[in-house]
Amino acid sequence: MNQGQSTGSARGRGRKFGLFIGVTAILLVAVAVVEPRSGQSEDATVTRVYDGDTIEALVSGRSEKIRYIGIDTPEMDDPRPAVLEMAREAARANRELVGGRTVRLELDVQERDRYGRLLAYVWLADTLVNEWLVREGYAAASSFPPNLRHQDRLDEAEREASRADRRLWDGRLAEGPLRVPDPASVQGKREGATARPGDGERISAFEAAAHEGRIVTVCDSVAGTRFLGGRGKTFLNLARPYPDQPFTVVIPYVVRQMFDEQPETRFRRQNVCVAGVVTLYEGKPQIMIHDPGQIGSR
Repeated sequence: MNQGQSTGSARGRGRKFGLFIGVTAILLVAVAVVEPRSGQSEDATVTRVYDGDTIEALVSGRSEKIRYIGIDTPEMDDPRPAVLEMAREAARANRELVGGRTVRLELDVQERDRYGRLLAYVWLADTLVNEWLVREGYAAASSFPPNLRHQDRLDEAEREASRADRRLWDGRLAEGPLRVPDPASVQGKREGATARPGDGERISAFEAAAHEGRIVTVCDSVAGTRFLGGRGKTFLNLARPYPDQPFTVVIPYVVRQMFDEQPETRFRRQNVCVAGVVTLYEGKPQIMIHDPGQIGSR
């Protein structure tokens, strides 16, 4: 009888132990599933400042080139004297703020760009450096989906800088672009702007990736829309909503103003045809709209 009791007790302990292991495993799996990769942060020591939006830093003992998320500053090799002056101002401000300092890097959905640079929001104590540069007029807010966590903050900072006529908004740009596009992109823009639905081969959203660099007409349903606010872009995702869309129509703010109705409202849940030059952004095809005539309902 004592032996039986001992065996029963052992079996009971075995069942309890098995139940404990099972519950623990489920909890561990649940944590692994719900814990987001984006939003993680890591300390880094800045070793070099390239310009207003790019630095080099030691991250866990390795050297990383880091591109600030959501902002854009003038280029240091810009041939225009006024823009070059602003590029130097942005680089100097960035260097004075973070040079040689320990900062915290906050990641978003996409970790690296096509050049292998780490993409990050850079924090100096409680200051979001990306936002500070925009608010002080050294940088413009520039959205790069899918990294949009702090885009609303950056857009608001730009509106504040613009209202106060700070640096980029003090008239030196004289309505010119922040960056000078290369001749090939200028030609592509001209060709795309004159395209109309029906030009080129007619394809679906899922076929667009195979037509990079060509003028086509993409016809499909609008599965999702997004306007970034401020002077941000408008995105129409065809066939599937973001982030699974096979194709995106991109409408810059200056073109958005040419539409009689807000494009994200006008084309929501509509079947559309859009004509233009197909380009790839982070491996996904898109057509940039330069004239409202490039897109229409069908």
